[in-house]
Amino acid sequence: AMKEILAATPPQWLMQVQVFRVVVEILIWMLFIKNLAPVQMTFEGRNWDILSGLLGPVFGIFCFTQGKWKRSWAIFYNLLGLALLANILGLAILSFPTPFRLFMNEPANTIVAEFPYVWLPGILVTMAYSMHFFSLRQMRLLR
Repeated sequence: AMKEILAATPPQWLMQVQVFRVVVEILIWMLFIKNLAPVQMTFEGRNWDILSGLLGPVFGIFCFTQGKWKRSWAIFYNLLGLALLANILGLAILSFPTPFRLFMNEPANTIVAEFPYVWLPGILVTMAYSMHFFSLRQMRLLR
């Protein structure tokens, strides 16, 4: 079933949909401005995940226009996006008020346990990871 869905999905769409991450990063930055999130969780700090959102539409067009597709660049973009997600996941974990906390600046990363912010790790991060994995899987099927 997944093979059929991926075969019917335009390959650029799986990259272009990552643009939602720009909005997510702006919202996290706004939480920081209101002193509800630590700076390292923002693009002002150590979170560069906004690049995935900005580059998704660009790579989607670049890799899949005019009947040509640049497989190596599409793979690069997806691996970069996965690395940026792993980075913010690590930052988030190391900012929780637990014995593993490495970043001692305030506020601690507790906002993601409150509604509606719990959707960030529960749905939006899962969606971002899934789109990268689906894109990589689709490229394997399109060979």
